[in-house]
Amino acid sequence: MQATLQMSKVEFRDHMARLQNKFTVRSEIAKTENRGLSLAQLQDIRNFAQQNCELWHDLSPPEYSKTSGQILRMDFLNLYHMCTWCILPATHVDNCSFVELLAEGDQAPNWFCSHWWGEPIQDFVSCVEVHQALRETDLYWICAYANRQHSLQDELVTDPSQTSFYKAMCLSKGVLIILDEVGPATPFTRIWCAFEAYVALVDRPREEAMLLDIACRHSKTTYLLTDGVAAGEARLEELDNFSPSSVTLAQSLKCLRQMCFPSEVFEHGLKLELHRAQASRDIDRRRILNSFAGRTGAGLDEMPHESYPKYEEVNIRLRAVLAVAAWDQVAVSQSSSFMANVSQCLAADRWRDSLTFDLSRLPTADNWALQGAGRSLSQQLKSLKVDCSTCSKITSRGLEAFAQHLPEGLTALSMNFRMCEGLSNKGVAALAAQLPRGLEKLDLGLAQSGVSNVGLAALASAMPAALQELRLDLNYCSKISDSGLAALGDHLPSRLRYLKIVLAGHQSLTDAGLAALFKLPADVEEVELVLIQSEWLTDAGLAAVVTALPASLKKATIRPHGCRTLSPAARNVAERQLDDLRAWLQDCRVAPAAPADCDRGLFDSASLLKDAVTREAIEAPDPADGGSLALPIVTQDQLDIVLPLLISGLSRAPRLRQLQLDFQDCPEAFGDKELGRLASALPSGLVTLNLCLWGLGKVSAAGAAALSSRLPGTLRDFTLMLGGQWHDAASALVALDLRQTLLAKLTLYVGSINDVALATFASNLPSSLQRLDLTLMQSYSFSDAGLAALAAYLPHAVELKLELNTGTELSRAAHEVAKSATRDSLRAWLQSSQTEPAKPVAGSQERRTIDNKACGNMRFLQVQDVPMTPAERGYEAALPQDQTQPEQGDLERHVPGSAEVRGSGSTLPRSGFLPATFEDPAPPLPPPARPPPDALEPVQRVQADVTAEAEAGDADMPQADAAAAEMGPQTSTFSAAKAPTIQEQKDESMLQAVEPHSVPMLLPDWEAAGDALGEGLGALSGGCGGLDE
Repeated sequence: MQATLQMSKVEFRDHMARLQNKFTVRSEIAKTENRGLSLAQLQDIRNFAQQNCELWHDLSPPEYSKTSGQILRMDFLNLYHMCTWCILPATHVDNCSFVELLAEGDQAPNWFCSHWWGEPIQDFVSCVEVHQALRETDLYWICAYANRQHSLQDELVTDPSQTSFYKAMCLSKGVLIILDEVGPATPFTRIWCAFEAYVALVDRPREEAMLLDIACRHSKTTYLLTDGVAAGEARLEELDNFSPSSVTLAQSLKCLRQMCFPSEVFEHGLKLELHRAQASRDIDRRRILNSFAGRTGAGLDEMPHESYPKYEEVNIRLRAVLAVAAWDQVAVSQSSSFMANVSQCLAADRWRDSLTFDLSRLPTADNWALQGAGRSLSQQLKSLKVDCSTCSKITSRGLEAFAQHLPEGLTALSMNFRMCEGLSNKGVAALAAQLPRGLEKLDLGLAQSGVSNVGLAALASAMPAALQELRLDLNYCSKISDSGLAALGDHLPSRLRYLKIVLAGHQSLTDAGLAALFKLPADVEEVELVLIQSEWLTDAGLAAVVTALPASLKKATIRPHGCRTLSPAARNVAERQLDDLRAWLQDCRVAPAAPADCDRGLFDSASLLKDAVTREAIEAPDPADGGSLALPIVTQDQLDIVLPLLISGLSRAPRLRQLQLDFQDCPEAFGDKELGRLASALPSGLVTLNLCLWGLGKVSAAGAAALSSRLPGTLRDFTLMLGGQWHDAASALVALDLRQTLLAKLTLYVGSINDVALATFASNLPSSLQRLDLTLMQSYSFSDAGLAALAAYLPHAVELKLELNTGTELSRAAHEVAKSATRDSLRAWLQSSQTEPAKPVAGSQERRTIDNKACGNMRFLQVQDVPMTPAERGYEAALPQDQTQPEQGDLERHVPGSAEVRGSGSTLPRSGFLPATFEDPAPPLPPPARPPPDALEPVQRVQADVTAEAEAGDADMPQADAAAAEMGPQTSTFSAAKAPTIQEQKDESMLQAVEPHSVPMLLPDWEAAGDALGEGLGALSGGCGGLDE
């Protein structure tokens, strides 16, 4: 070993001493498959390498390694190096595996790692760390550490299906494929990796299907695609017994986590070619290829075929498995080439007989994604399930494009378009026209869609004759009436054996429509009818249904929920057995309703729809638009699970452009620290942010300041709800400093503010702002001075929309202006009135007022000394003395063009009503150096805490990885139902009056510090409830 390592005796002795001090034989594990490795053990190995690799160098010849002869560093130290310098020397004497130097006994693996040895080990460990944090499982089988490297002939027997690899896969619940950035994705070019993936995912060593997770380290961020939801996401689904809200949240968070998985890394797997894959030992490649070719015994060592039909089968099926794993990510990637590759791989898999697409989990799923699903269909498919429920972007155009690709041999089809309001008769007609003639099972969900009688007639007229099972959900399809049900009843296939119909809330339906629907074939065996809040249903309709049940029927299930027009006797018997229903019919003496007539004109209209089907391809969306995420309202019980997952996902979504979050149901759990953590994780490319913090009493000025300081520079459209009972909105609004942003549009719903808060808010708006929509929800202390300040300090080019939702202290004239205020009307009112604008919060005795002097038709700002209130004097006492007496030159310099809030180091934008001849103001003053943490004000301490928390994680892991690890067991995308908009959230509960503070909390400058701040704030007559941490 000394000669191999090219070390002197002393160097070798010291090297072996370091290894023996760290790694000693702890146990003998006879079965290789039981030599799993825990994450903690894997981290110990990495840490040892980190401490010692500078003493090692790359011994590989130049033709094998680009770093040959170099001192080893962690950024390229790989498993080949580790095997040379650690694994082989440490295990040489005892001929053991490296796991046996670490484990106390058997460690049966949960996950089998398939990877390339040439990947940097720090990247490999980062992938395992993220996987373990999300899956909350441990023990990974890693060949280099599990095999006894000095006796590999015992581990790698002739038959690949008898190797330690195969046996370890049989024990594992799933395969974790780790893709490197070096190759990239080198595992897809390695024969062992291909063999492992095929055996685990296609050939399957056991009946239960193995999970497939794929991880990669790319641009210093770790990404993970999971087969199903991760542990935290699963807990979220289970929290409310799989309620729609919890499931939607979980699936949306999963989609967010995966949306930016680097497609350029993944696409290499879609080009996998088994017969071209390489191996470190040629005999391994020869045996694996021969085993695929069906050779056994001595034939495994023969030269393999250059090409063979089985090779191509393995290639196609493995590519398809990887394409399925990539589907969610490609559906939201908006990459035409990626979608084309995935679709081609799936469509080529003629060995696959069933396929499922769940677009309901992808909030951005649209017509282009549905078209891609259609293009992915193999003509050999027998069973197909597509769930598009709640996908508001999917319309008839997408269904038209999808239907063109339905396989002719399909026997079972399930499609769900619940809440797809853009789906109309044209889409249903296109689907009906393409239904395979041999289709035996059809499950079609049209609940809350735009389908009417014509669409139902199109479906009825194209019903395949071979159909035996029909499930049709027409829940809340308000455009369907009796004639539509009659059209369906007239065309039920003669071979039908099972029928399920769901109806709800149809005010245009009557008993006659139900009677017309139930013209059942003679051989039908089971019927299920669900009626929800169908108050049109009477005993006559139920009697018509029971009368129509044929003698061949074996089971009838009728469930009328909330049908108050049924008699008590009918409601009592409705859900009973078939014999009870027939007995009730004989005893009730109710005449069955006569069936409604079928309008034959519906079929003529349906025929025209089929002829109008569009066959043009749908173009991919512009990738520059990025992704979007709209989470449903997060509840207080969900927050502990949601927040770590959300922060982790946001850190991995640099291409996210639109984000909507609502925490109004978390008043006791969401505060300044949570808001600071969330703000720190906002993607750097975010363009639109919609954030509801209504009613969150624990969000104070500190949280608002942390939010405004961390808004991405790319943000252009910001909607914020701030206020509510127990919330000090005035203090928070003062702290919301947006001058450093480039916002073009700001929409703000705020309650319980006063004149000073409104003045400070207006003066803190960015000069880039073009539109301001301001709704004052509870502005009881808002007076003419506040309205004047709004007019005085608005940026020059802003378009204003002001709405007052509650009482104010405005004068009648001011109130009339404010009811339909625009920027121009406000400034016209300001010029004609004698109102003095309220003063914004300043950091010194310098105050800005509007002087009544006129300059032509214009008014201008002039700085004057204004007497301070006692509360303000208390605040001034907390400020450094050098900020309390501005120089006269400073006062004069900032009079004409703009007014500066002293101590803040930034200049207010010039108002449009200032004289155009004034010179531009001097540039803003640079901010002083940041004070030490112990001198920080409360606002700054929140930001410092968040920053320290972000920096405390492992430097090799992204910020969210460290956060996930910190959360432990609590930590672990789109298909989210669209979250309510801000406007929809303005219900009466949000308008409850709250006594405002007479004086807002004054926000200290970032540079201002001092222990006297507490005394100053204590003097505020209104109190400052938001500062407690």
